[in-house]
Amino acid sequence: MYRPTKGDNKIFDLARQDPNFFSDYYLRTEMSGTWWLPGAKLDRFKVPYDNLYKEWRKELKAPVFKYMGKTFKTIYEHERYMDYPDEPAFFQNHGLMFLPYHKMLHFDRTTIRTVIGGFGSAKTFGMILSDLANGCLLSNYRSFFLAPESTQAEEGYTIALNIITGTKFEERFLIGHRSKPRPSITFGHEGVGESILEFFPIANNEHKLRTLTGDRAVVDQAEHHQMDLEEIIRSVGTRFRGRVPRDGRERVGTMTFLANSSDNMELWDLFDKAEDNPKHYLSIAPHSTDNPYLTERDLERFEVVVGDTDEDKEVYMKGKRPVGDGDHFSKEVLLAMQDPTLD
Repeated sequence: MYRPTKGDNKIFDLARQDPNFFSDYYLRTEMSGTWWLPGAKLDRFKVPYDNLYKEWRKELKAPVFKYMGKTFKTIYEHERYMDYPDEPAFFQNHGLMFLPYHKMLHFDRTTIRTVIGGFGSAKTFGMILSDLANGCLLSNYRSFFLAPESTQAEEGYTIALNIITGTKFEERFLIGHRSKPRPSITFGHEGVGESILEFFPIANNEHKLRTLTGDRAVVDQAEHHQMDLEEIIRSVGTRFRGRVPRDGRERVGTMTFLANSSDNMELWDLFDKAEDNPKHYLSIAPHSTDNPYLTERDLERFEVVVGDTDEDKEVYMKGKRPVGDGDHFSKEVLLAMQDPTLD
């Protein structure tokens, strides 16, 4: 098992205040980072590129230059080279970073958190980043990643391995992983011992987790109707108990439900509980545009494929509640009854 150096321990101390110190260093590859490409139309991409281009010209088209304290590399052969042969791309190498709402959830200890977000808002990605950091900062950390079916649970496992591969995390902290009979990743170091991230399919199998003890659970794809959310809360939420023998720390004790917006009343009932009981429930709705790693083409494609109406875009890119449909009152009737001047 890896023995941390003084440098590692310094990063661990900083990461207890900001987990980006951990992910930027340990979850970095040669090609991870941020790209700025010519031809951008949206301001969120165009303005930074234009500023970098001006600085690059000022620096006499240097292959590497600094701007606002950050280092950028000039890339001439990029994915838009055929359309913009005389304009380079700019690349900033850094590790995988927690988005602001990821960081908030990482430190939050509210018992039940519900995240209903837009497509591509990095819900699953953020929780796995948090698990990997926790497992190197908290002794004998154990987290359950739960999804309706085995295929979806295995996808979480794949995402985690893709995040780790080729990084200092893999080199120093990864102890082992397996895909069968149940996916799991074991990691850690001498300072915290072994930590484990386990992946379970739980649709109609919630009771099988009642013999386990861990720190927290993440329930992915919670919008699926075969998920009995009340029973999951009862069966899984009681698994976070007692203290860790190694150092006596208390369990993290949170359950996080991740979902895309859907006409699922049980899910929205859970989401609404945060308004009446904020001590024990937290609910947020991140947008697709909150994820800076989505490209301009990603966002353009989402606009096309989620649907033609404004409601489709609100529901599938902003995590808004759908109008819904029923036996007695159709979606069309409910829309006709709405008065937008009262919103």
